[in-house]
Amino acid sequence: MWERNAAVGGTPSIGPFQFNTGGGLGPTIPGLSSTYVFLNYTMLQLSDKDFLTVRNEWMNDENGTRYGFKGNYTAIRSA
Repeated sequence: MWERNAAVGGTPSIGPFQFNTGGGLGPTIPGLSSTYVFLNYTMLQLSDKDFLTVRNEWMNDENGTRYGFKGNYTAIRSA
């Protein structure tokens, strides 16, 4: 994903409080910001009506566009 002049944290609700607005845009990152993501879903059938789903995710947020801080993020979820 990429965005030009992106807001830090990726949403306009993050930022300094402004009366009667619920927040503000906050600081922006000038230029082009890139984020790289790898996402994988694996589903296993345990029985006729039972399934297990595992979701693996890795994200490289190079400029802090998505989470507010640059870095690598991982998540593993199952349902």
